[in-house]
Amino acid sequence: MRLLKLKIDKIIIHQVYQRDAEGRRVKPMQIREYTRFDPEAMETFKQRIFEALGESSKAVEMEIVKQEENDVSFLVNRSIDEDDATFAVSSYDFAVKLSDSQLSKGIP
Repeated sequence: MRLLKLKIDKIIIHQVYQRDAEGRRVKPMQIREYTRFDPEAMETFKQRIFEALGESSKAVEMEIVKQEENDVSFLVNRSIDEDDATFAVSSYDFAVKLSDSQLSKGIP
């Protein structure tokens, strides 16, 4: 995959945990405060995103199969135009979707 343009307006980091010893999902921790990077830290963050997802990475290309309301593609489209207060709450939906989709106990 080749990343051509990366624009980051808002960052909220929710904690997604590994499954417990019995393989049950552990509820993600919701954060409502924005992470604010100074310009140098933001450039470093963007570079790490490019390295993790860019052309020379070992990232696995995936296809988003579910396209219904409340699936990831819907959440992305909805979140693009949300104001900061709404996004601070609704972005947690991504963490929940990720937590729900993780099947291995060892990978958060």
